[in-house]
Amino acid sequence: IDGAAQTVITSENEQNILDVSADGVVIDGFTFNSETDDGSADVKKTGGDGFELLNSTFSGPSSDAETRTAVSIESVTSTPTVDNVSIDGYGTGIDITVGGGVTVSSSEVSNADVGVATGGSSDRVEDSTITNSNVGVSLDHDAAVVRNQIADNTVGIESDAGGAVVHF
Repeated sequence: IDGAAQTVITSENEQNILDVSADGVVIDGFTFNSETDDGSADVKKTGGDGFELLNSTFSGPSSDAETRTAVSIESVTSTPTVDNVSIDGYGTGIDITVGGGVTVSSSEVSNADVGVATGGSSDRVEDSTITNSNVGVSLDHDAAVVRNQIADNTVGIESDAGGAVVHF
């Protein structure tokens, strides 16, 4: 991922590294290194409009991490984008709750308890690779999972959603 090595944020604290609630935020080309497995997130977006997370790398505490989340998106009213992001070693790679059409694309998630968890309506996971996790993709709402490589997970895709669309 070009540019991600330019700005590195390392945290040993038991808290979110970056809390975002403002509208129109673009995070592009960062590397996040977490050293604690404590239930918080590296990047947490809560509420508002316009959020993009691009070309960034997340290195978690370990492949045994259970509670640390790389990216958490909650109650966002627009259509946030996570694109070209690499995540390794978290409890949850990307956690979407009560979002409005979050798109995760061209990203890689590995060695997580849950690679991508969707909880918003009309979320999309596309053109991504999710490997070596307990659950690759967990669908809790209407979501589309298309053109992904989901492999070497204990469970590839689990769904509690009635309107999920899965296409390989």
